Amino acid sequence: IDQTTDTPTNNFATLNPLATTKTQGVLSEGNLEFDNPGASDNWEAVASTIAVTSGKWYFEYKVIDGGASVGNGSQVGFLNYDVSNFQSDANSDLAATGEYGWYGAGNTFINGSDAGVISSYTDGDIVMVAMDLDNSKAYWGKNGTWVNSGDPTSGATGTGGHTIVSASSNAFAIAVAHREGGNGQANFGNPTFTGTDQSDGNSRGSFEYAPPSGYLSLCTANLSEYG
Repeated sequence: IDQTTDTPTNNFATLNPLATTKTQGVLSEGNLEFDNPGASDNWEAVASTIAVTSGKWYFEYKVIDGGASVGNGSQVGFLNYDVSNFQSDANSDLAATGEYGWYGAGNTFINGSDAGVISSYTDGDIVMVAMDLDNSKAYWGKNGTWVNSGDPTSGATGTGGHTIVSASSNAFAIAVAHREGGNGQANFGNPTFTGTDQSDGNSRGSFEYAPPSGYLSLCTANLSEYG
């Protein structure tokens, strides 16, 4: 889709060319597609232009190519801008302190610790992330189904979710990482790929799958009201 839906009163997040690992990947498609074209076995990561300190947020990431070691060639998640040192690293796979990611092979890394396998994803899958900073919980899914029996609407119970550390006091941004050859496209509500046009509860954004009740797209209009 080559026309943005941004307006003077509402802008959706994109991937931030100023918030990357030292070894930078290639951004295209209005800074929504991320590619690691390198020949070495290094991870390159990038974060979103908008970070939030509260609220419930949803985004999707379409994995075009998982990259080297296909199962472990991509990480999709988010990070704590106040803690993560990814911008100081030449090689970061979102597995350190302050970082939260789901590997293609299935493992989740939560604030630097391996939390085990929840499921796996591969080329062509659309990864879903629900980040609940009000209840300090995070959920991952793919192709319309939340994995690990996750229920993003379960609130403080956190059914199938993972704990977000310092969710009430720090700023969190969406982040993705790829090994060499890997690439994908982020959808914060203004997609590069066509979808079923599912919007959030404020009738903002266009997603392949309906955001869970109470979760919003990452855009300035929602940020001014809830972020």
